[in-house]
Amino acid sequence: MDDKLGTLVWDTIAGLSHRGETQLDPHSVEAVELREAAYVAAGDRGSDRRLAFAALEWLQGVSTFDALKAASQTYEKNRISLRRHP
Repeated sequence: MDDKLGTLVWDTIAGLSHRGETQLDPHSVEAVELREAAYVAAGDRGSDRRLAFAALEWLQGVSTFDALKAASQTYEKNRISLRRHP
């Protein structure tokens, strides 16, 4: 499991929450980097793929910021669980 997408999503959520926002400028460097990482992870299996689709749907405006946060929380729980039980 590559943590790049998880880290980008986490950083995005933190940054937007800190500013009181729920959406990125789709042309910003942050959005482009997140989109590219999500496209790569979309071909993976498991929680990487689920998080990738959640990020892509949110970036496209077809899902909510809350849905992205929920997917990120699920991803993190799975990541921690995998590290405890390899």
